[in-house]
Amino acid sequence: MIGGSVGFLKAIFGKGSGKKAAAGVENDGVRFFHHNPPRGNIGDFLCSPRHYFALEPAIPGLNIIGGGVYVDMGVKFIQKHGIDPQKTVLWGVGESLRDVADPEPINHLPFLEWSCRDRNRVVDDTHFVPCCSCLHRMLDSPVTSQNTLLFLNADPKVSGEGELAELATVARHRGWELLYNNCAEQAFSEALARSKSIVTNSYHGAYWGLLSGRTVALIGYSSKFHSLFSGLGLPPEKVVQYDRGDERALVTTLRGLELEASGACLPDPEAVRRAFRARNKAFADRLVARKILAGYRFSARVPQPE
Repeated sequence: MIGGSVGFLKAIFGKGSGKKAAAGVENDGVRFFHHNPPRGNIGDFLCSPRHYFALEPAIPGLNIIGGGVYVDMGVKFIQKHGIDPQKTVLWGVGESLRDVADPEPINHLPFLEWSCRDRNRVVDDTHFVPCCSCLHRMLDSPVTSQNTLLFLNADPKVSGEGELAELATVARHRGWELLYNNCAEQAFSEALARSKSIVTNSYHGAYWGLLSGRTVALIGYSSKFHSLFSGLGLPPEKVVQYDRGDERALVTTLRGLELEASGACLPDPEAVRRAFRARNKAFADRLVARKILAGYRFSARVPQPE
């Protein structure tokens, strides 16, 4: 299990000098860190709590890391950048491991407070907090057509470099709308509203599709996809496997994919949305109770109670 003894903390954080400062986004005295690849990634962008909460810090210099994927649950990130773990909250972070077998469980991390989006990783279920993008109002949009959206990761290390034209041809021949995850927020929101089914190799494409009541065929390459299905109560064996970056395998899989056989859906997506949103609110409440936050309010992206 990942532990946090005094010796462990000193070994990681004992040397405060010579660390490269990380670029974060500061809002109202809170510094937020999440991945921001140059090519763009709408999932990485929308997984930050800053889009759903206006947070009032109770301690100076508060950092929030998450969501998204971080090696060693963010420990290497704060080590690399000299970030004080006792002024840092980990919010809904996960890992992406090549080995999809059950990974090592976590019972402690060296942060002021922490939560993990991978339910199969935590020993104490109160530390399971799904990606906070479940709060986005676009997930409440009803299904208005029978369209299928092919939503692909724009990173060539994931989807390959040489088959873009062929991927577009597959989508056209199958009658699917094609969109990449370096799209704008509005573009995805509109595509979601037009789609009854989603075929994707994107974690957030699958997450948003399932939570909004769509049928999703997930083509995955690491543990994060199995963790997603497991956390949603879906059988991980429904994830269609391919090797990350193998564009030929991806094209072949898409050509032969049968939505009825490979698609998954939630029996009651509205109930799951409510439960996942409640877990994020409970985590914010916990930060208030522990006097890490003085308070918070929801942003305009979050549906307001009627």
